[in-house]
Amino acid sequence: MLIAFEHPDQPDVVALIAALDAYQASLYPPEACYTLDISALSQPQVRFAVARDDSGQAIGCAAVVLGPDGGEVKRMYVQPAARGQGVARQLLLALEGAARAAGCRLLQLETGPLQPEALAFYASLGFARCAAFGDYPDHPLSVFMCKTLQPASAGYQLEPCVADDFEALLALRLAAMQPSLQAIGRFDPERARARLAASYQPAVTHWIVQGGQRVGFVACRPLADCHYLDHLYVLPSLQGQGIGGAVLQQLQAQAAHAGLPLCLGALRGSAANLFYQRHGFVPTHEEEWDIYYRWPAA
Repeated sequence: MLIAFEHPDQPDVVALIAALDAYQASLYPPEACYTLDISALSQPQVRFAVARDDSGQAIGCAAVVLGPDGGEVKRMYVQPAARGQGVARQLLLALEGAARAAGCRLLQLETGPLQPEALAFYASLGFARCAAFGDYPDHPLSVFMCKTLQPASAGYQLEPCVADDFEALLALRLAAMQPSLQAIGRFDPERARARLAASYQPAVTHWIVQGGQRVGFVACRPLADCHYLDHLYVLPSLQGQGIGGAVLQQLQAQAAHAGLPLCLGALRGSAANLFYQRHGFVPTHEEEWDIYYRWPAA
């Protein structure tokens, strides 16, 4: 399964939305259905996530509408045959990552009392019932829920690198990338050395330091049309603790302040792809071994 942020105006995605509309219409009257059509889902303040199976077919979708008071989850749907496989959970986590990256500290949603499975699902991921919000009426066929998004509390510092740090940086890069590279049969320390040497610029490279220990490094270049993230690595033993996400959010904030997108490439098949997608990055193109992404500042 692959989850990515895509444009909603695609035939298989349109079919998912139509199935969702039909399902909601079977439960609630029109005045209690607050849908967004393809045009509304295509607006710049919307992040639209699609789950695809191994054949590339869309099996689920969800959106978050970003606003000044937080993000609103909309159009969450998984095909019946694909339920029970964690698809909805991964979609919602992707939306949370995109909302957090955009600076949102609150996620809200509206669902209905005739969907107990949905209510239990949202509750299991930390949503709690709340009062009506926005322009919604306090309707008996509406249930409102919200969740506070905590900023990553990684407790890290960035410290500048110098030319003599190259060997230490290479060792950390090899440790971080070895599992992904071995999985696709491309773990080659000499190739990794050559690639890092070709791109290493101490002026734009920083150690990620936590508790006085070097736990990763990041290299991001400011270009005329974007900020380009060349490297972001965290030691495998510390991955999943919010360090990489916190650093990435700092880079996104810097790019947004400059009014520029943040761009990068990720190894095809690596876990980094879902990590970046959860933080609002959208695929732009692919090459043999890499998938390239762009995060729009606006």
